[in-house]
Amino acid sequence: MALNAALLKESFEAILPTSDRLASVFYDTLFRRYPALQPLFEQTGLEAQKRKLIRALGLIVLNTERPIALHAYLGGLGQIHQSYGVEPVDYPAVRECLLAALTEVSDTWGIEVEKAWTEALDHVIDLMLAGAHRPVLGWRAPMATHHPAGERLVRGDGA
Repeated sequence: MALNAALLKESFEAILPTSDRLASVFYDTLFRRYPALQPLFEQTGLEAQKRKLIRALGLIVLNTERPIALHAYLGGLGQIHQSYGVEPVDYPAVRECLLAALTEVSDTWGIEVEKAWTEALDHVIDLMLAGAHRPVLGWRAPMATHHPAGERLVRGDGA
């Protein structure tokens, strides 16, 4: 997939001075719109998580023209998120709230920037989901599964 690397980089650099605000708006929006996702973040400090979000966005933007690096990074990130209990149905909520946060904090947001970020985040989701189901050599991540009654369970055996 050909992403608009130049526009992603330009728009990311424009919001970088307000990255703290971007992260805060994102998590506030996510937890307000999707409160069921908040427990996924209980084991991490939110300030550290905000820094990780900005770092991840920077790495994604930096590597949009380096598909091998982007695939490796996002595949691993998908595995990590899957081990925390993130499910495929959670990804669109994150995309929605991230786009909302970017819209709110960006002074240069417009149709082309929104299109570039939407395409990039769709690609991110695809790569993370692909990585979430790829086995890791020498390590078995706990697998999030569903109980027939619909309860989210985590199995430690990786099966």
